[in-house]
Amino acid sequence: MRRTATIPQIPLTQSCHGYKFLNWRGNMLYRAIIHRLMEGFTSCPHHTDAIGQDLGIVPIPDNSDHPVPQFTAALEQGTKGSRVRIDYTKYGHQGIAIESRSNGGPRESLAIVTQKPTYDYRPLAAPGTPENRNYRMRWWDKDEANGERSAVQTVLVGGGVKLCCFGLSRW
Repeated sequence: MRRTATIPQIPLTQSCHGYKFLNWRGNMLYRAIIHRLMEGFTSCPHHTDAIGQDLGIVPIPDNSDHPVPQFTAALEQGTKGSRVRIDYTKYGHQGIAIESRSNGGPRESLAIVTQKPTYDYRPLAAPGTPENRNYRMRWWDKDEANGERSAVQTVLVGGGVKLCCFGLSRW
């Protein structure tokens, strides 16, 4: 009498509300297959970094020079009221030094930041009166600001439109 081994079938997809998706076993199998294919491809003698970059396997290095920080500043509604969200890219620097000016007043150092994004929660100088806030940045490395200052970005804080019983009004 001959014995045959039976291989249990593992379902690789699950159905939910009419959509099929990989379950954890299928996802792990898919990752293992892709990993093995990439290993085989990168060990091929005809493989070059240029081909790997075209396929997205090898990252393209950013060798360009960045003399000034690039950032965006935008007003958003936070848990403590309105705030200015500042996003930036460090390009290998330790952080950035932010300078701010409100309504054409004197420039002041706002913060030295190493984590992004950062927020400006300062209240309005005169409650109920909108103000323009200007922001600019410099690189921060080894406990000192360095490099050129970035271009100024302006955000209007407190100058929104509210809906009242008579329609729209500026406040």
